[in-house]
Amino acid sequence: MIKFARPLVEQLGGTWDEMGFLTTISEKRLELSHYLAAQQLEAPHQYRVPRVEDGLTCGVGMVQNPFELRWAVELQEEAHLTRLNRLYTALHWVKEKTCLDWVGLYQKIDQPQIPTYIDDDYGHEAGSPSLVKICYWGAPSRALFPLSPGFARRSNNSRCFLEQQPVLAQDIEQLKREGAPYYECDPEVSSEICIPISWRGLDVGLFDGEARVSQFFNPERLLTCLTLVDFVAEEGLLMPL
Repeated sequence: MIKFARPLVEQLGGTWDEMGFLTTISEKRLELSHYLAAQQLEAPHQYRVPRVEDGLTCGVGMVQNPFELRWAVELQEEAHLTRLNRLYTALHWVKEKTCLDWVGLYQKIDQPQIPTYIDDDYGHEAGSPSLVKICYWGAPSRALFPLSPGFARRSNNSRCFLEQQPVLAQDIEQLKREGAPYYECDPEVSSEICIPISWRGLDVGLFDGEARVSQFFNPERLLTCLTLVDFVAEEGLLMPL
């Protein structure tokens, strides 16, 4: 996680201090632990998603059937439900601490097991793995981001995961003018951060945070996001099933 932290801290104009960084993350991890011990929120097992279009934005309106998490991850055992609820609660902590307008966690999967009688398009590309949205707080958004080189040319999330490089955009309009990948579901988003998540050498997921004001991220907000990434990685909460 440190390899992601240093360039992000320096992008915000900070001076890298590894010992100070580790101390701050440790303090924030303790705060998060207390938050999780005090409450456990129940994560939704399905969510509505916008229509998928061929361009760089979500379509108008929602697909008919909600996306079911059980199509992508195991939810039958109590341990799996506990894991999902811990992710959801930790994500809520980040939202409270940072005031981000949208926060979400994605897990890499090979193929969603969508029943054949469901004819909605959730954005999966046949033959490519995807990032599936495990939990989120905020406006409805795409459920699946294909992990293919073609889609990575259209999406921050896919590019960030495939290249294993974080993305910190303080001005989305400038980002789009420069021709960088950006898939838009909420036209009001002006700042975004994407951070890959690994577990025991495996690339397993992604954290995504969005704000509706430009120049949103500061060192304190960044450190809170990195604390979540460190927590999820260390506890293996996005480990392959």
